[in-house]
Amino acid sequence: MQGNKKILTITSIMLLIFSILVVGIFSINFKNFTQEQEMQKAQTVAMLVKDGLTAHMVSGTMDQRDLFLDNVKESSGALKIWLFRSQKVIDQYGKGSENEIALDEIDKKVIKTTKTQHVIKDAIRKSTLRVTIPYIATNNQKPNCLSCHTNAKVGDVLILTKPE
Repeated sequence: MQGNKKILTITSIMLLIFSILVVGIFSINFKNFTQEQEMQKAQTVAMLVKDGLTAHMVSGTMDQRDLFLDNVKESSGALKIWLFRSQKVIDQYGKGSENEIALDEIDKKVIKTTKTQHVIKDAIRKSTLRVTIPYIATNNQKPNCLSCHTNAKVGDVLILTKPE
C-alpha cells in the first residue's frame, strides 16, 4: 500500500510539472506568434500609409494627409501613426505638421541605416510594438520619387512612418 501511494505521488508530481511546462511553452509560443502577427500588421499599415501619401502627393492633396492618417489609424487599430520627414524633404517642402518630427534616436538610426526598426515594450497588462519603416527614394517605380523630390537621390530616406 505504501508503495502505491509513493508511485501515485511521484506520478502526480510529474504530471503537474509536465502540465506547467506545457502551459509555459504554449504561452511563450502564443506570445511570439502574436508579436509576429502585429509586426506584419504594422508593416501593412506602413505600406498603406506610404501608398496613400504617394497618391495624395500625385493628386496635389497633401494638405489632406492628416485626415487620411486619422482614418488609417482608426481602421487599423493603431494607437498612433507618426511621420518623420528627412532633412532632404524638409529642405524642399518645409517641416510639415507637428506629427512629422523625429521623436528619438530610433528615428535617427533608421535614417542612417535605411533599415526598419522594431521595438517591443512588454508589460504585464499591455505590450506595444513600434515599427519604424523608411520610405526610400527609387526611380524604378510609378511614380518616380525623384520626379517630385528633386534634391534627393536613389537610396535616400524620404519619410519614416511609425505605427504603434
